[in-house]
Amino acid sequence: MRIFTAIVVVALSTLIGCGDSDKTKTYTVPKADDTKPADAAVGGVATTGDFRIVGAIFPSDEPQWFFKLGGKSDALAPYAADLEKMFKTVRFPKGLKELPEWDLPAGWKNAGENRAKMAAETIQFGPPDSPFLMTVTPAMGGMAANVARWAGQVGVKNFTPEKMGLYTKEIEAKNVKGLMVDMSGPTNPVMGGRPMMPK
Repeated sequence: MRIFTAIVVVALSTLIGCGDSDKTKTYTVPKADDTKPADAAVGGVATTGDFRIVGAIFPSDEPQWFFKLGGKSDALAPYAADLEKMFKTVRFPKGLKELPEWDLPAGWKNAGENRAKMAAETIQFGPPDSPFLMTVTPAMGGMAANVARWAGQVGVKNFTPEKMGLYTKEIEAKNVKGLMVDMSGPTNPVMGGRPMMPK
């Protein structure tokens, strides 16, 4: 009797397990995107590397002005949000060929032109004993060429124009669109070359 009962229990368990409600479900696992550099974070901005470049290019469709700041990644990190807010205030009341205007976060200051850095204006902020100096430079050479040059200065490997979206995002400033650039790598960009200048 016990043997018969055991057989019945096993048979019922098998039937219940084969019900329609327990059908095997399948799904597709997304393939890893091997076009992204190894240091690209979610959202597209490379956040690893000892050094970093944060900047902006205006206008995005026909570059005329370049804001550029380079330094140690960990030292620049606390200022990234304020930099983006500042970029969104950029405006050209005298036309695209003239130095733009912008609003500065509290405690920051315009520090004047810097001929050594080929800058029409500089923006100073950060620790009083070792402040950061962002350059504002008229330049040419196209969007892709300049972003590629910055990538080389900070040591981003295998950069191509197709990967621009990993390191840039569009900015809606004051009646003008710009492109914010944020990239990190192993090389100190402060030692990089001068910008491409108008002829």
